[in-house]
Amino acid sequence: MLILSMKTTENQIMANDNPTSLKVKILIATTSLVLTLFFVEVTLRLLGEAVLEATQREYIPPFDEKNSDNHDLTYEVYNSKKTKDIKVDPDSALCVGDSFTNGGNVQSYDTYPYFLYNQFEKKGKSFSVFNFGKCESSTFDSYTRIRDFIQKKKNANEPLPGKIILLTGSADLFGVNYGSVNDSKLEPFIVPIETGVKKLRIYKIYRFFKYELFKRFSLTNPLRIPYQATSPEEQVALKKIITNSLTIFKDNKSDYSYSKEIEKKILKDVNLQLSKGFRKEVLPLESFSGNIYIERVLIYYVGMLSRRDMHKEAIDYLLGFIKDHSNFYWRDNTITAVKYYFTQAILLQSKYSSNDIHQMLIETAPKEETKSYKKILNLVNSWDENIKLLNAKREETWKDLYEMTKKEGIELILMNYPSNYQSANSMLERTAKKYNLRFVDNNSLFQKLIKRDGKEKYLYDDDHCTPEGYKIMAQNIFNTIGRE
Repeated sequence: MLILSMKTTENQIMANDNPTSLKVKILIATTSLVLTLFFVEVTLRLLGEAVLEATQREYIPPFDEKNSDNHDLTYEVYNSKKTKDIKVDPDSALCVGDSFTNGGNVQSYDTYPYFLYNQFEKKGKSFSVFNFGKCESSTFDSYTRIRDFIQKKKNANEPLPGKIILLTGSADLFGVNYGSVNDSKLEPFIVPIETGVKKLRIYKIYRFFKYELFKRFSLTNPLRIPYQATSPEEQVALKKIITNSLTIFKDNKSDYSYSKEIEKKILKDVNLQLSKGFRKEVLPLESFSGNIYIERVLIYYVGMLSRRDMHKEAIDYLLGFIKDHSNFYWRDNTITAVKYYFTQAILLQSKYSSNDIHQMLIETAPKEETKSYKKILNLVNSWDENIKLLNAKREETWKDLYEMTKKEGIELILMNYPSNYQSANSMLERTAKKYNLRFVDNNSLFQKLIKRDGKEKYLYDDDHCTPEGYKIMAQNIFNTIGRE
């Protein structure tokens, strides 16, 4: 019995030392782990993501944004392809235009090109979308950029986009008379769309807890900050912030860089608990010149007025600002974007005639006449003639653009603005009819929605949508091109 027991124990030890047995155990353990993960993944898919989805809509972005401060230096590419064996890719669209396309007021995952890509993804269709928008881009700038984009693709032996979706024209009057607001050259940025492991629910749960920690410890910069309409109290506070910013930056030419000290100076006499969205606008984490900061808060204030259709009030405020700070305002190459917004307010308001505004501008003359002052004075003084010359140049450019895209086998699709830019919208619709192009009518749809729900739900100002507005633009475009 003892000898038999010893032999049995010896055999067990030998079996335990058997390499084959060890491999089997490793295989069983690995298989068990894979099956466990598989069942967890299947269970999560079956249960759905009701809680996760609801939370994602609030503050978790659909992907980790790495490009939030560079929208005017790059163009986003959603679903980049390596195909080189075709001349034109029918399953791709180049979205071209100004701020409504670029979406400079939101993260790239809240722009209409991303939402358009997302529509195709939900349908299970592999479709590439390029966000080739650039703030304040005119019809003429858009044509040049499209021409250069096509040539660059041909030189690289890469397929051209099958469709070009174009929304442009609101910046034409300012651009042709006053010069470009934005001279940035765009470089491609491949957006990190979810693939492979990142599509698993387990990975999404990891992201959920990661962003939950960000939220808990107030690390707000990576978070998706939901859009909030500004309050009357914030409007009053912003006027004080503009006054403080002029005191801090106007004369000493210092730079803005966030710190507790600069926050205290900027918020002097502001007795208001800042919302996350408002704080992001008036106390950004980026660094730039003091003049850019003044420009930023001025535009933010004018935007507040315009989203309430207070264009006459925007004109009055800017004229008062110009009169009080004429030498600063009319300085060449200073706060050019504010000058652009002033021109846009003239286009959208109906209270003052061009002669009225011309007389008001004379009263704001700087001590030494600058090019900036002379240009805008001439623009307003010869308003009707400038509009006539502008439309002639627009028609010539649209003819060149149509012929270029037709030659390359690219479908050109036009759409109008959600805002009431009557001159630009009329030109876009007229051009679509003239060349028998497909046309997406955003304006009619938005005016119905605004009448029902109010403007602030859909428009951030007259040159930008809210995230909800960009979603509607994308759906409207998808209804035209997504059912092919």
